Amino acid sequence: TNAHVIVEEAPQETPAAEESAVVEPVLSGGVVPWTVSGGSAGGLVSQARALADFVREEKAEPAGVARALLGRAALRQRLVAFAEDREGLLTALDSYAEHGELAEGIVVGSVAGRS
Repeated sequence: TNAHVIVEEAPQETPAAEESAVVEPVLSGGVVPWTVSGGSAGGLVSQARALADFVREEKAEPAGVARALLGRAALRQRLVAFAEDREGLLTALDSYAEHGELAEGIVVGSVAGRS
């Protein structure tokens, strides 16, 4: 059996200046949706409250939160909060979490289970 080996020089490392280039965010303005789900109506209220508390403590950016929420489990009860900024999203979530009622910027629904 014939075997061929090609030996090359290792690629040169890129300078640190190129690696630290500023990356522009994908979402840079406009309405941002935050999706939340729960197994029940009460669970949805709890998840809305937990999300608002987390975002407030961590000072998280809306686009990053929206991106992270897309990877969460999609349970039966669903909520989407819409706003143009962090404070608007927090206000909508707080209103829903405190009263369990729809507020401006909140859409709630449920998904039928499998039969």
